Amino acid sequence: MEGLNFLRFHFINNLKESHSLRFGSSNDILSMQTRDEQRLIEGLRRHNYENFWEINQGLRDRSISEFKKYAIRILSNRHHTYVQANIDVQRGEEVKEGGALDEQQMQHMPQVSLGDVLLETFPRLFESQIAESGELEIAKKKQFEVIIQGVEADLNTPLYWL
Repeated sequence: MEGLNFLRFHFINNLKESHSLRFGSSNDILSMQTRDEQRLIEGLRRHNYENFWEINQGLRDRSISEFKKYAIRILSNRHHTYVQANIDVQRGEEVKEGGALDEQQMQHMPQVSLGDVLLETFPRLFESQIAESGELEIAKKKQFEVIIQGVEADLNTPLYWL
C-alpha cells in the first residue's frame, strides 16, 4: 500500500504543478474533494476511462484564453534527466491590460509550435532555416527523434493541439 500512496502523492503533486503553470493557480486541485481525487486515481489505476475522465474533464476543459503557460516536461533518454520548459501561451503585443486575451485576439495570435519550444529550450540542437517553400522552419542540427507518447512528432505541430 505504501507504493500506491506514493503514486497518489506524486500524481496529485504533478497535477497541482501543471495546473499552476497552465492557469496561474492550483486552487482547482487543492479544493478537489477527497472522493473525486480517489475516483481520479482509481480510474488511472484500474484503467477505468469513464471514472478518470469524468473528474479530469472538469479540470482541463477551459478556453485557451485562460491559459498562462504550457506545462511541458522534456525527457532525455540519453542523459536520463528532464527539462521543465515554461512557455508563455500569450505571446506578442496583443495582451490586454488584465493579461488575458479575448477570443478574437486568440484567433490572430501566432501559433507556438513544438519546434519553436525546442529551439528556444535547446538552441544547440535546433535551428531555424528557410524551407524550399520560402517559409521559416525549425530543423534538427543532429540526427535524433522527437517522440511524444511513443510517436515521432512533427516539429510544426501547434503546442495547443498537443
